[in-house]
Formats: sequence, C-alpha cells, structure tokens
Amino acid sequence: MNVTHYNKTLYQYSTSFVEYYYYKNPVVRKVEPSSGLTRGGTLIEVSGAWFGYKPEYGVVPHCKIGDKVSRALFFSTVRIVCVSPPNDDIGQLFPVQVSLNGVDFVDSGFKFHYYEQPILYKMTPTSGPESGGTQIYITGAKFSNISDP
Repeated sequence: MNVTHYNKTLYQYSTSFVEYYYYKNPVVRKVEPSSGLTRGGTLIEVSGAWFGYKPEYGVVPHCKIGDKVSRALFFSTVRIVCVSPPNDDIGQLFPVQVSLNGVDFVDSGFKFHYYEQPILYKMTPTSGPESGGTQIYITGAKFSNISDP
C-alpha cells in the first residue's frame, strides 16, 4: 500500500504480519552460589519474579556475568538457572545481570567471583565412626577464602 501526498509517494509499507511482544522486566531476589570455578560450568540459581520463556516471541532468558552472556535454563516464572562461563580473573567480583531477550539486561544487584580448583595432597584421618564428629585435616594448594575474594 502506498501513501501519497500531492501525487508523490512518500513511503511504502507492506501488509505483512509483524508482531512485537511486551514483557515485564524480571526481578531478582536471590543468586546462589556466588562463586564458581574458573573453568566455568557452575549452575547458578536465580530466583525472583517475572521470568518467562516464549521463544516464538523471542522471550528466552539469558544471564550476563561481567561481559560474558550465556543462555539460561527456564524452570518457572520465579526461577532460572545460569551456567557460568569460563573466566581466569579471580581478582574481582562480576555483576550478575539477567535478560529475557538477550539484549536488554537488568542488574540483579548480586556479584559472582571465580576461584581456581583446589589441589588436595593429603587428608587425615581417612576413616571415622559413623556417628560423625571426627575432625579431618586436609592439606593442599589453591585453597580460596570464597567468602571474601
């Protein structure tokens, strides 16, 4: 269909079907755990509200940790699960953001940090009573104080 003004065509448009879907921005109330291995692959549970999954409308949850984006797994309108991407930077806290279209991200207010996998050399004792209570000593390398990076 053409729109004309004084016998001059101003613009053209088609009558093809185009749709735009509006959604509420998700709200994040909890992100657990707050740290993971540098090799990535940590499952991060994000709880809150207004998560959605409608791929026919382009609504697919994503997570962004620092500047790395990954697709999230949708479980319900109040829970998604992200998989941490690899990152060798163990010296900083990275903001966790979520999106329902992979473009418009909402800052969750939570941070995620990375640590190297510990190496275990020795554990003593190697047995104890089934009632528990035995104090175990572990020696190794690359232990991290994950409560304060």
